Amino acid sequence: MKLKVAVIGMGGRGLFFCDVFSNNPRSEVVAVCDLDRKRLDAVRECLGAKTAYYQDSLQMLSETDIDAVVVATNDTDHKEPVLQVLQAGRHCLVEKPMAQSLEDCDAMIAAAEKAGKILGVGLELRYCTLFQQMKEIIDRGDIGEIKLGWVVDNVSVGYTFFQRRFKHRSFAKSLLLQKGTHSIDLMNWFVGGNPIRVYGTGGLDYFGGKESPEKTCPSCMARKRCPYAPAALEYEGHCGVTLSNPVSCVFTSDVDVHDNAMLNVQYDNGVRTTYTECHFTPEYSREFTFVGDKGKIYGYYENTNFKIRVSRRHKEVVEEYTPPFIGGSHGGGDKGMIETFIDACLKGSEFIMDGLAGRNSVAVGLAGDESIRTGRPVDIC
Repeated sequence: MKLKVAVIGMGGRGLFFCDVFSNNPRSEVVAVCDLDRKRLDAVRECLGAKTAYYQDSLQMLSETDIDAVVVATNDTDHKEPVLQVLQAGRHCLVEKPMAQSLEDCDAMIAAAEKAGKILGVGLELRYCTLFQQMKEIIDRGDIGEIKLGWVVDNVSVGYTFFQRRFKHRSFAKSLLLQKGTHSIDLMNWFVGGNPIRVYGTGGLDYFGGKESPEKTCPSCMARKRCPYAPAALEYEGHCGVTLSNPVSCVFTSDVDVHDNAMLNVQYDNGVRTTYTECHFTPEYSREFTFVGDKGKIYGYYENTNFKIRVSRRHKEVVEEYTPPFIGGSHGGGDKGMIETFIDACLKGSEFIMDGLAGRNSVAVGLAGDESIRTGRPVDIC
């Protein structure tokens, strides 16, 4: 039996889901939906006549035999299609961030509970071998009960957010949601508690500036020496669809999101952590450190390069691990997410990236952004 999948939203990530589900022997893409007819025509060349094409999600849900739907619309537009899917009695996988408000997250969770269907959130790094092994080490008690932790996102590619609409609060809300949500979710997962209070500081210290909001790379005299100008205006995305590279200047005066942030997070189990995100570092990596009452664990992530180091109090021996990279994007996490989502839908097995996980990562990002803007700690309800 194959899982019948539909995908809503034909942007880059939506095309990825079309590609992987259509090429998985255990699933098939039976329908896709996007408001833009040109995007539908482009993906039709890849998926062919076996897939139905819609501009109306409600019509798609009423006319097509579907088991599960992936919602990969813009972050601003997750709530309505997710509710439509769940109310129609289908399983749902929504891209991260789950939503841009806790009210929207709560509405989705309530709809899933009422429908008795899966609500998964695209926090695929949980299925990366590095983080799977770190979680195993923590859960078996090697470092004891976690007391403190600190997590760092080094985002050398952060400039790409400032070439797109993500540089506007009206679209992204905060890069703590759009980018930080992955590492924040892992932090929440490792400490095993719910976040209850956040205090943050941050700023716009590199990107933004005085350039006109209309300025683009093709029209810029400095484009040949600018490290942020794309080498080509287009590239081939998933399903062979041609996509446009972002070309907005990263130094425009209309930038109003932070390019760096530092958060202190408190949890209901007494754990305290810090999270740091910087979008102008030389390297692109993630670093995780947690200290328990018996020892300490450090994890390093750099796409395909993974390292774990475990040390214990009163012992000189340090254990080191190099989890294997199994292939695929997001450190192999996408592959694991797809397979376990199919299993959850077809076999009823657990899908660990649920609505509460999505809500908690959003909660920390929103509270952190509010705290940065107000200068005060923010309690999470």
